[in-house]
Parts: sequence; structure tokens; C-alpha cells
Amino acid sequence: RTILGEVHEDVLGGNSLSESLAKYNRVFGETYIASVAAGEASGRLPDVLGQLAGLLRSEMKLHNSLRTMLAYPVMLTAVSGLVLLALLLFVLPQFQTIFSDFNAPLPAITCVMLAVSSELRFRYWLWGPLLAAGIAGLVLGWRSPAGRHIADRLALQLVVLRDVTRALFIGRTCRLLGLMIESGVPLLDSLRLARSSVNNSLYRDLFNRLEDDVLNGRGLANALLESEFIPGAASEMVVTAEKTGTLGTVTQLIGEHFQEEGEARLKELVAMLEPAITVAMGCVVAVIVMSVMLP
Repeated sequence: RTILGEVHEDVLGGNSLSESLAKYNRVFGETYIASVAAGEASGRLPDVLGQLAGLLRSEMKLHNSLRTMLAYPVMLTAVSGLVLLALLLFVLPQFQTIFSDFNAPLPAITCVMLAVSSELRFRYWLWGPLLAAGIAGLVLGWRSPAGRHIADRLALQLVVLRDVTRALFIGRTCRLLGLMIESGVPLLDSLRLARSSVNNSLYRDLFNRLEDDVLNGRGLANALLESEFIPGAASEMVVTAEKTGTLGTVTQLIGEHFQEEGEARLKELVAMLEPAITVAMGCVVAVIVMSVMLP
């Protein structure tokens, strides 16, 4: 509210809306400000603001849907993990005394589970710090450039995830690119802004190549057609749109199509994830129960 009040004062003072917004770049972002500036220059500011609102609304809807869909699997995994830990630390040790009275050899599975339980209970001072160090190492590796590159590549290449991530990435970038081109932002600036709006390093490299190709007069065709993570249909449509001068309209249509497809595939993935987690946890519980019942 404070920032909007200051923007209002700047506009009353004679500045354009884009100039007033540019003072708060960290809040509005380069893409938003550039689109507003292009809308002012072309006299289509109301249309541009409406398209920006629609884009932001769809992103908020996607994030909310993602949180809602993942809430149950995350809770299921967390609760199941606590139950398994309780079985290992508190239930199995109660049976160890009973088993020792049998004075008979125990099944291998029972010996293994009892050893794991004893190790966790009596050497927690070792495994606790090791677990914390492992988590810290993963976090630091994730934040490093090499780790981010590996994670980004896995997100786009892993069989389980690639259909979802590729569709969502191409949907978002194409919608954003089409919006800026339709608003009157030059193609090179649109590519640069689209690159800055995406976090995946592979997509950033692709936009770097696209920008270089456009600067050297080669157009968008080569980089898109040779990319391994851009759907062939999307590449062909962008190439055709570039030749016919309808790049802005076509990229927006491509973006809407692939964003809807990505959301549908995400729902399918989460729907399969819930029973998969249940089955996996059931198998682990079954192993613990067998280690108790077999003797």
C-alpha cells in the first residue's frame, strides 16, 4: 500500500506509470515494468495490464494447486516416517528381550532389524550429526552452480518428471514471451526478460543462444529445433509464426496450451504418487512386522 501510494504521487507529479514502477523494480520485476512501458508507448496500456493480470492469476492458481496437491503426500510421508521410527526405536526393543529367552537362532531379517534398532538407539550421537551433515551437504550442493545445473537437468530429463516440467516451463516462457511481443517490447528485450524470469539453467542457456542467433540474423529456428527439451510441435509452430509475422499471438497460444497440459500431467503425477507412497510405506512396515512374527 505504501509503494502504491508513492507510485500515485509520482504519476501525479508528471512521471509515467512505467517510470514510477521502475523505482520499485524489486517489487514489480523487470518483465512487468517493460510490458507496462511498451503498453504506454503503443497506447494499449489497458489491454497490457489485463494480460499481465491474467498471467499473474494463472501463476498464482498453479502455485496454489501445487501446494494443495502435494499437501497429502507430504503429510503421509512425514507421519509414516515417524511411525516407522517409533517402531524401530520403541517397539522392536521390547521384543528383543523375548527373543533372547528363546535361546534359538533368529531369522536373518530379524537380526538385521534388531541391529538397525540397536544402532539407532545407542549410537544416536553419531547418526544424528551425520544426518544433519548430509542434509546440509545436499542444501549447499543444491545452491552451488554445479548442483543447480544437475538438478535442472534432472528436472527436465527424469522420466517421471520431464512431461510435467517441460510442459510447465515451455507454457510459462511462451506466454510471457508472447505477452511482451504483443505489448510492443522488442524481440531481443523480450528474450532477455524471459530469460531473467526463469530459474532453470538449461532454459537460461537456451535463451542466451536464441538472443545470440537473433543478434546475428539467424532467427529462432535453429536453437529451438535443436533443443532436446522443447517439444517438437512447439518449435515448429514458433518457426512458422516467425516466418509469418505472428510470433506474439502464436507464442501466447502455445503457452496457454502447454500450461494447461502441464497442470493436467501434474495432477496425474500426484494422483499416482499417493498410492505409490502408501505401498512403499506398507512394504517397510511389512518387513518390520515379519521381523517380529517370523521368530
